[in-house]
Amino acid sequence: MAEVCPQHDTPGDEPAVVAHFIINGMDIERIRLGRFRERDPEPQFVVRLEPDEPETVVHNLSKFGDGEEYVLYMQVQNFGDLACEVTIERV
Repeated sequence: MAEVCPQHDTPGDEPAVVAHFIINGMDIERIRLGRFRERDPEPQFVVRLEPDEPETVVHNLSKFGDGEEYVLYMQVQNFGDLACEVTIERV
C-alpha cells in the first residue's frame, strides 16, 4: 500500500510531495492525488523513480467528477522484476 503524504504548502519554489512509496516488480498502485475544481488551473505533477526505470514503470492520470469538482488519481504500474521507489510531487 502506498504512503500518501498530506498536502501542504512548501516555502519558495519547492514542490510538495504528494506520495512516496515502493512499488514491487509486477505490481500496481492507485494513488488519490486530491480533489480539485474544474474552473481552477489543472494541477501539475512530477513522478520521480529510483532507480530511474522509465521503460518498466508507467503511470497515468484518471479524473472522476461531477463537472464542477473532480478527484484525481494516478495509477502506477511496474512491469519490471525489481522494486522501484516512487515519489509524486505537485509542482
